[in-house]
Amino acid sequence: MRCQYVIQPGDTLENIAVQFYNNPQFAEKLRQYNGMCNPDFIIIGQPIDIPASGDLHATEAEAGQHFPAVQAPRCYQQVLDMFGNIYEYIDDDGCFDENAWSADMLTMAQLPFPVALSWDHSRLIRRVRCHKKIADVITEVFYAIKREGFEGEIITLGDFYNFRTRRASGKLSTHCWGISFDLNPEINILGTKGCLTDEIVLLLKEFGFTWGGDLTGTYKEPMHFQFCRGY
Repeated sequence: MRCQYVIQPGDTLENIAVQFYNNPQFAEKLRQYNGMCNPDFIIIGQPIDIPASGDLHATEAEAGQHFPAVQAPRCYQQVLDMFGNIYEYIDDDGCFDENAWSADMLTMAQLPFPVALSWDHSRLIRRVRCHKKIADVITEVFYAIKREGFEGEIITLGDFYNFRTRRASGKLSTHCWGISFDLNPEINILGTKGCLTDEIVLLLKEFGFTWGGDLTGTYKEPMHFQFCRGY
């Protein structure tokens, strides 16, 4: 069962791995899952995700495989391999070079129908910024939504690309890579069941997206869909 743990004085990733998995060798997998660049640099009071052990089991062989653009990566390392090592765009002072990242990795994907922005309902958009490798997937997904008659369910769009940490966590969000999006965030509130129908959720899963509504407790995020799992 996935949960969250807050770093305590004297903690190391090894003893946290022993505490939750009874295996110190899970420390490296735990580091990767939480997007921590340096296993020796953990901060007292820092929240980290403790996933189910199955979410840590993508093998090193799997992480080195080539994945076509239409197949979602299965772990943190595969996200870096497929969509780019975003940490290389952060300098020694902790400043993120968004212009360079955007030029190298991002593009605009076309939508087949206009949708209002969640933070400004007066603005209708027909393009969204996302990672270059999934621009066609995004377009295909929204064409499928329209074709299947679900267009009316998409009231607003929240984040696509946004360089930020995850809600209720210190690690980078998948929005940083431009591989996730939020649907109707005003009504699909964090920690709730949300209001999306099973049909539209299933459709998005068929395209390889993981749904945040399948998580539990405060992690449950029914607005959120990401093109990866195990992160």
